[in-house]
Amino acid sequence: MILKNKYKIYIKKILGKGGFGCVYKGKNLENKQKIAIKCDEKIKYNKKEFKIYKLLNEHFNTFDFIDYYETKDKSYLFLPLFNKNCDSLLKKYSFTIKDICMLTIQILQQIHNLHKVNIIHCDIKPDNLLWDINTNKFKLIDFGLSKVFIKDTKHVEKIKSQSRCGTLRYMSINSHEKFTLSRKDDLISLCYTIIYLNRSNLPWKGIKNKYSSKKKIYLKIRNLKKLFNKNLDDYEIPEPLIFLLKYSNNLKFNQKPNYLYLIKVFYLYLKKNDFKYDGKWSWIKK
Repeated sequence: MILKNKYKIYIKKILGKGGFGCVYKGKNLENKQKIAIKCDEKIKYNKKEFKIYKLLNEHFNTFDFIDYYETKDKSYLFLPLFNKNCDSLLKKYSFTIKDICMLTIQILQQIHNLHKVNIIHCDIKPDNLLWDINTNKFKLIDFGLSKVFIKDTKHVEKIKSQSRCGTLRYMSINSHEKFTLSRKDDLISLCYTIIYLNRSNLPWKGIKNKYSSKKKIYLKIRNLKKLFNKNLDDYEIPEPLIFLLKYSNNLKFNQKPNYLYLIKVFYLYLKKNDFKYDGKWSWIKK
């Protein structure tokens, strides 16, 4: 199928499925570039995401290509086709401590940029961290759930809402308890994501298979997260990750994180262990 007279979408080549539609493989017919096309029957999510990508591009030149198209009943978001996400990589390889530190530095930098334009991601997880084989760096993607946290020059207030936001395994306690999210919640979700990649596990992984009701599942996972946060030092977790999670949990709701300091913590850990931030991921063959 041809869209906008210049994009070919391969309907049978599905790259991923989610609550916000399907992602298909495609091609930019003007330059033969392989692309990803996110298709959604709800217009608002792709449209919002496109605006965020555009905003990030204007400020930080995040992506070399983005485009958007909508019909009466569908919306299409056109993006670069990246190699693999962290979840896919974890199924084939192990993330070494050097991988973990380099990855965290890159994503912290991107979270910082996102927060600079007054937007929080709200759904940081391994699936949304994609390895760009062309730049050899990881990209934070999928802004379908993102929210503005500064409105009319004022920080949003912390109030109870009707629903949780994010992915169950990686959402913060605030999200479990249906509170408004802020910058600290992005950092907490990043922590759970990176710890998962480091350990290939989290204490609450698989819990949903043991309970029949959603209420019991959410309650049990929330309680396990609280226990985990309290007893962090009892787990074999790299020192900078423990620091990042404790720091993030101790932030006030509307407090601005010290991103540069957090990034420095991971750089120093690399240096202390005789590693270099050189982009040499453990899964790349010499």
